[in-house]
Amino acid sequence: MGLRRHCAVIIIISIVLEKFLHKVGTWLTEKHKKALFNAPKKVKAELMVLGIFSILLTFGKSYITRICIPQNVADTMLPCRANGVLTTHRRGGDSSS
Repeated sequence: MGLRRHCAVIIIISIVLEKFLHKVGTWLTEKHKKALFNAPKKVKAELMVLGIFSILLTFGKSYITRICIPQNVADTMLPCRANGVLTTHRRGGDSSS
């Protein structure tokens, strides 16, 4: 799928969810459930943040994949080496562990 399709799908899903949450909020208001009315608002806010991050990651995908780090730095970030041997890093010059 191309970049435009990814963004279009994200936007369509966002619009559908926003409409659904609006209907839920309207229903809760009609049923006089004022305490529950805040829940769809909070869910809507969280989904908006998630949507923004999704769009940013979609647009930045090509830039993120171009980030290169040295191999020795990459090995220190993994919990185990490629050959399956666990790596242990000692701090402070402590050689007794």
